[in-house]
Amino acid sequence: MKPYYQEPNLILYQGHALNVLRELPSESVDCCMTSPPYWGLRTYKTEPIVWGDNHCEHEWISEEFKQHAGRGDCQSIKKYSEQESVPDMILKRDFCLKCHAWKGELGLEPTIELYISHLILIFTEIKRVLKKTGCCFVN
Repeated sequence: MKPYYQEPNLILYQGHALNVLRELPSESVDCCMTSPPYWGLRTYKTEPIVWGDNHCEHEWISEEFKQHAGRGDCQSIKKYSEQESVPDMILKRDFCLKCHAWKGELGLEPTIELYISHLILIFTEIKRVLKKTGCCFVN
């Protein structure tokens, strides 16, 4: 993995958090600073990644859903009341029929449970790469 920026005592990597972390050796990081996206707040227009079995020959099924921006409550498309004042997003969720992997952007998961499970994957890797004396800052 090629560093994005490097100085004698500093190396920065750029990429999807989970992919970059998986390439780092265990107990090799002094400090991790992160600000994960809030669930259901906005899209950062990053390339969707596959969360799940990357060895599966995926058979994707797509479904649109309405995500209320700023509130994080995703629901299947249906008629909503006229009282909705926050802009909404119509998003597409892709699930594999074979292994149930999800393809999408962190923070835009269709359920809070899926979002939390993705954060757990990332923070498990952060714990693995942090030195015993390392620290992690989460905004």
